[in-house]
Amino acid sequence: MIKPIQIALAPTRNRALNMFLGIVLALASLLLLLALASYHTTDPSLNTSIDPVSSLGTVPTVKNWAGPVGATMSDLILQIMGFTAFLLPVWMGVIAWGWM
Repeated sequence: MIKPIQIALAPTRNRALNMFLGIVLALASLLLLLALASYHTTDPSLNTSIDPVSSLGTVPTVKNWAGPVGATMSDLILQIMGFTAFLLPVWMGVIAWGWM
């Protein structure tokens, strides 16, 4: 009799570690979703040059809810994937749910 191949849906064999990794991945997908949802073209990123200190002496504000890292991350992901990038946090959330 042939044994069926078991497909591992979890990253490790340790249940507590899988739960922790699932929570971390779920939080990362939520952060990515917030960064993508609050994307603004004037935020500083890799392809947007701004004056770090304006002539009035004020530091420009970042409109992205995830801060400067979220502005750069969302700009990069949207340039690479386009609007399909909004499916990435959904996919990450589904994987996180499976791990938990």
